[in-house]
Amino acid sequence: MGRRLLLKVSDIMLKEYENPVVPVTECVKELITTISKKNAGAVSIIDGKGALVGLITDFDIRKTIPVKD
Repeated sequence: MGRRLLLKVSDIMLKEYENPVVPVTECVKELITTISKKNAGAVSIIDGKGALVGLITDFDIRKTIPVKD
C-alpha cells in the first residue's frame, strides 16, 4: 500500500497519442474501433475546439448493447 500512495495520475495515465480520442461527431462504430485499437478502457470525446465534452468507457458500451440469451 505504501508505494501506491506515492503514485501520481501522470504515472499511470495514457499520454498524448496513446490516449484514445474521437470527435463528438464520430459514429459509435468508430468509437468502439478506437477503444479496441488503443487497448484502452475508455475514449475521450472532444468538440470542434478540442475541448473534452465527455468520456465513454467500454463498460458504458457493454451495458447499453442488449445480450440475447
